[in-house]
Amino acid sequence: MANLDEFNLQLSGELDQQQSKKNINDDIATLERAIEHLKVQAEIDPNSVKHIAQQLVNIMNQKIVVNNIQIDTKNVQKAGEQVGQSLGNSITKNLQSSLNGVKQNIESIIKGFDNQKLNSYDLSKMFNLNRADIDASVIQNVRNLTNELNALAKEALKTNSDSSWEGIVNKISSLSKVLTQFGSSRDLTAFKESLDVLDYFQNKKIFVGNKDDVLANTGLSVKELNNQFRNLGVTFTTVSEGATKLDTVWTELFNISPNLQQFINFGDQINAVVNHLKIAKEAMYGDSNLQPLNGNEVNNVLLDWLTNLENASKKLNVFRG
Repeated sequence: MANLDEFNLQLSGELDQQQSKKNINDDIATLERAIEHLKVQAEIDPNSVKHIAQQLVNIMNQKIVVNNIQIDTKNVQKAGEQVGQSLGNSITKNLQSSLNGVKQNIESIIKGFDNQKLNSYDLSKMFNLNRADIDASVIQNVRNLTNELNALAKEALKTNSDSSWEGIVNKISSLSKVLTQFGSSRDLTAFKESLDVLDYFQNKKIFVGNKDDVLANTGLSVKELNNQFRNLGVTFTTVSEGATKLDTVWTELFNISPNLQQFINFGDQINAVVNHLKIAKEAMYGDSNLQPLNGNEVNNVLLDWLTNLENASKKLNVFRG
């Protein structure tokens, strides 16, 4: 009987032990699931960070990179601060880069248009206002109007004010009237051969032998020749070094002016070149080929300038927001 009771007690103990083990295992599994849940909550999903960054990209139109963020589940607060600091630094860096880029673009646009300023000298030359019959007051008027237009253009780019644009329209109209009234154009068709000879010798020195030779053949001294053709950009010299010697290039000139083939000796060659330069000078600065403007030349030049100004202003408005 005692043995049976002892057996039942042992069996009961074994069963209780097995049940206890099962209960413990169940409890452990429950705890693991709870711990895993807590772990998931404590960790930051990298995809979530990427999603946040992408939203900032869409807002700022700037690329944001958040690299090497590691989250310690034992210190969630520190991890959050790390993410926030990394994102904050990235945003600040990209904003600063963007602002610097905008500033550089604005400065580049303004500087670029400064290089396209209206130039009274160029306009006077373009429309042949440098003639003897043109009063100096006309040239001064053109100079004043171009200076005023350049100042108004600068103001328009900075402020985009209605007053600056209205001033530009009024001043352009005044400048157009002056240039159209006193300006003229040139028909250079008949002077092409001489102008091509001039172009060949442009910015070169022409060797003319000694002073007596050049005076005997051209009727002018070296100094007088240089004074006469100073505005053509051609120089005559009695020093052979670094100068163009006509006998070495003479056959090349036949392609420009076939009639030069008839000149064989040095004196005739010098005289022939000088005559071509005289014709070229008349073509560029004389009165024989002047004709009235057709009404579009001036407006086309001024409208090109105004169009460039408007385009520059539009670009600035985009960068300034």
